[in-house]
Amino acid sequence: PTAVALTQVAANCGANNGIINVGAVTGGVAAFQYSINAGSTYQASTSFTSLSAGIYTVTVKDANNCTTTNTITVTSSGAPAVNLTAQTNVSCNGDTNGSDTFSASGGGGTYTYTLNTGSSNVTGVFTNLAFGSYTVTVADQFACTATQTVSITQPTALSGTIISQTNPLCNGGNT
Repeated sequence: PTAVALTQVAANCGANNGIINVGAVTGGVAAFQYSINAGSTYQASTSFTSLSAGIYTVTVKDANNCTTTNTITVTSSGAPAVNLTAQTNVSCNGDTNGSDTFSASGGGGTYTYTLNTGSSNVTGVFTNLAFGSYTVTVADQFACTATQTVSITQPTALSGTIISQTNPLCNGGNT
């Protein structure tokens, strides 16, 4: 063979799930065999699976034991990152008017944000939150995830003490 065409599928989230597919082989005598370990072992399948991101050299051997090689890089989609971009803490003790806004970057495609309360959306905005700790998980289209934990605070409860009292002198009176 004189040439071999290769394509790759990225390794998602940095995992060992990349793929190399062998396409058309130019020249040579069929049947072809394929190797990605410098010819130590060959296979009849045109796909190499469970690959991590990296550079691979594919060797093609024909029926006459003639070989050709081609190199391809299996890329990685990487995992997303999530950041808190805005927060409103509870305004009065016991209220549920807090909010968090998150944004994601990296990874691939669209993002889904899920709060540990079970609430989920694609905007990253969560409202009507009470005092407490919240963990958001962002997932990209490849199901790669990242998490961040934040806390909604509240002011201390108001309390008061009566320091002076004057009882009315007559029923219905005010002095």
